[in-house]
Amino acid sequence: MSANAAPPGASAGAPGPPAALTALPVGPGVVVRVRYRATDAEGEPILGDAEELDAVVGYGQLLPAIERALDAKAAGDRVELTLTPADAFGERDEGAVLELERDELPADACPGDRYEVEAGDGTRHVLQVLEVADDHAIVDLNHPLAGQEVTFRLELLAVRAATAAELAAAEARLEAGPAGAGSDDSGLIPAERLLRPGGRRYESAPPAGRRGASAGRPRRRRP
Repeated sequence: MSANAAPPGASAGAPGPPAALTALPVGPGVVVRVRYRATDAEGEPILGDAEELDAVVGYGQLLPAIERALDAKAAGDRVELTLTPADAFGERDEGAVLELERDELPADACPGDRYEVEAGDGTRHVLQVLEVADDHAIVDLNHPLAGQEVTFRLELLAVRAATAAELAAAEARLEAGPAGAGSDDSGLIPAERLLRPGGRRYESAPPAGRRGASAGRPRRRRP
């Protein structure tokens, strides 16, 4: 056998990568690290700089439409998609515009202020004050992007199999359910990240709608 000949049973040419290094496609039970940017329907950045997060696929940690777009992709792939309100953060719910007793808000509360509240069942909400009168206040618990199209530009930085501990934690989080109205359980754009001054179109106060029941005593969010 010549010095350049391949050994018996070996294929000619460059060897393939070890099985452990073969690219793992996105699918249920894998952990993805994603870098993403988000813009509203007018192309205005929602979060500013690109953000990164880790998520276990198949456990409600990403919006379903984003999981579908990432399915079978691999590390290094890029995806851009525009989500309708139904696939993003839902349509506006005028039932989430509520009337509170004036003393349920701090004395210095003004229209445009944002607060975190905890309901009787322990769920957390983020609300925006729309109107303050002598004896009542009107607040909005809708997610700031409710009713809006949102475009995501995503880059898959890493894909790996989830550990048993990560799967157990993801299952527990899934069973616990969402944090409440006005929240984004996917972790992509939590309402509290958006409810801050900035003059963005989706942050303008909508007209006060139907008045519902109190959501609980709010705590003012600090910057």
